[in-house]
Amino acid sequence: MRNKAVFSAFFTLSRTITAALVAVGVIVGISLPAVSAAPSPATDDKAYVYWSFWTADGSGWSLSQIGPAQTQPSDGSVEGWRYGAGTATAVSQAPVVSPDFNTACANTAAQDGQIRVAVVVDSGSKSVAPEGQQPPGPVVRCAQVASGSNGSQILSSVIAVRQDAGGMVCGIDGYPAAGCSAQVSANALNAPEETPGTPPATTPAAATSGSNWLPFAGGIVLVLILIIGGIIIGRRRRA
Repeated sequence: MRNKAVFSAFFTLSRTITAALVAVGVIVGISLPAVSAAPSPATDDKAYVYWSFWTADGSGWSLSQIGPAQTQPSDGSVEGWRYGAGTATAVSQAPVVSPDFNTACANTAAQDGQIRVAVVVDSGSKSVAPEGQQPPGPVVRCAQVASGSNGSQILSSVIAVRQDAGGMVCGIDGYPAAGCSAQVSANALNAPEETPGTPPATTPAAATSGSNWLPFAGGIVLVLILIIGGIIIGRRRRA
């Protein structure tokens, strides 16, 4: 009976200490490991990869709200083209080259009845390149055309352009070699940029959780339980 009472007291003490440990963990905010299921992307959610048209806005790019055939830029303007992924109405990937008219047209003198427009062509990253094709590097040209020329005419004056029957730009300088506004997976919208001279982005290592010290703490608690249990048993026997 005495041994049964001793072990019963030891069990009660162990359970009390364990409950106290859990309570302390809740109070200090111990983050216990959890499993979360990542959402599965919808396989039928498609985006397009196409040539988007941009204009200079101060020192940066702005996606044009009208088509290139509707524009009438003035002398000193900068226009850009970027091959990238987007929805049917919007794309977020601007040309990687900053708009700089003075550099692009430094050797082109102004002439009466003509305008000078800096043209930037960015073929995009490898992540959206058609299979078997390598995107060429960015191209910067200075177009000098008649006043009143639109964006489509300006582009065609400095580089080869492939268009469909509706006038949509499908290829610039032979890229891509075929097709027009192809559909791609929606994952292409979040593909990392791969600018010239910049290594692809790497995935950072997962941060270690504060719960990694719990096995060590549990071992200490177990040792304390054994020590206290030994003291209780020794006192019971002496009694």
